[in-house]
This record gives sequence, C-alpha cells and structure tokens, in this order.
Amino acid sequence: MPTLTDTQVLEANIITALNLQGLSDDKKAQLLQKVATMVQKAVQLRILKLLSADNLQKFQEIVTEKGEESAEAIDFIKTNIPNLAKLYEEEVVSAKRMLFAQVGGVTI
Repeated sequence: MPTLTDTQVLEANIITALNLQGLSDDKKAQLLQKVATMVQKAVQLRILKLLSADNLQKFQEIVTEKGEESAEAIDFIKTNIPNLAKLYEEEVVSAKRMLFAQVGGVTI
C-alpha cells in the first residue's frame, strides 16, 4: 500500500482505517474521545509554546479570571494564533499516524 499523504490521513476514518467496525458504538465513541483529548492537549501545548511571554501572561490572567473555555480566552487565542486551524490539522494527522503505526495495516 502506498504511503498516505497528510490530506489522506486527515480525511481517513479512524474506525474504518483500523478495521474497528466490529466494536460497539460505545467503544468507538470512547476511542474517538481519547483521540480528541490527545489532539486537544497537543494543540494546547503548541499554543503555549507559540505565545510570547507577554501574551502568555495575558492569557493566563484571562484563564484565571474567566476560565479556559470562556469567550475571552477563545478570542484571545484566535487573535494571537492566526493559524489555529492548521495547528489542529497537523495534530490530527500526527495522532492518526501514531495510531495507524501502532495498530499496523495502514501505511503511513
């Protein structure tokens, strides 16, 4: 099987690619939730690394006062990390490649 491009990996259905269609819907949902959490944490780490020291301090103040899921925190990230969608795509591809490599059967 040829190596998959990032676009193909991004578009690949994890359940199908890993041949997990036989799992219960609950198990499938658990797997997808774990992958989503892993991607979210990876994106959060990258955001923290990308913010300048001043912006990191401002962000921490917003999170402390308003919460990490507040509109203010989200707006701050959107304003200061203009390539946020690209970061998510890269981390989804990374997570899927890792899963595909661990399970095998999918050339990455």
